[in-house]
Amino acid sequence: MRSIFTVLTLILLVGCGGSSGSSTSTSQAIVVDMQLDKSYSVYEGDRLEKTSPNTEISIKKETQSDTTTVVLLKGSSTITRAN
Repeated sequence: MRSIFTVLTLILLVGCGGSSGSSTSTSQAIVVDMQLDKSYSVYEGDRLEKTSPNTEISIKKETQSDTTTVVLLKGSSTITRAN
C-alpha cells in the first residue's frame, strides 16, 4: 500500500512540474525611443505613447498602402512594437 502511495505521489509531482518553455512563447515587446525629426514606420498593433505632456507628433497615412509614418516634432515619445 505504501509503495502505491509513493508511486502516485511521484506521478503527480512529475505531472505538475513546470515546463521548460518549449510549449509557451514569452516574446517581449520592442520599445523604440523616438528621436526628433526622424521618420518611423508604424504597423498595425504598434503602440505610440507620449512620455512628456508637450509632445507633438506628425502622422501620415498612405491612402494606397498600409504604410503609416510618424515623426516626433516636439517632446518625447516611444513606439512599442507588436510581436
